[in-house]
Amino acid sequence: MDEMKPVEMKPVEMESVDTNMDEFEVKLREQMRRVDAPARLQSRVMVRIREQERARASHVRMWSMAIAAALLLTVFAGAGLVLKQRHERQQAELARQQFEVAMRVTARSMSNVQRAIERAERKAEVGQ
Repeated sequence: MDEMKPVEMKPVEMESVDTNMDEFEVKLREQMRRVDAPARLQSRVMVRIREQERARASHVRMWSMAIAAALLLTVFAGAGLVLKQRHERQQAELARQQFEVAMRVTARSMSNVQRAIERAERKAEVGQ
């Protein structure tokens, strides 16, 4: 097997470290320096923001209209149901009144028939 040899450690010179740090700092400063935005960037960004706001407003209007339509449908359906129930109650009341009249007519007719029977019985008893 191959034996591993220890790595030789060389002493680091402080001057080279300082120089490397100075170069690093210079490069870092260059990379971090302020860069002006491209021409018309602000106007392009503002146009895009306005477009997004218009699109958002359009969605809000659309949803608002959809909700309003749903509420109107609900109101109309409820009103239709109320009108239908009112009509059914009126029909039931009319049927009840007609039934009462029919019962009175029937009772009067039955009473007349009863009196006719009683008269016929009396005649039959007197005639015998």
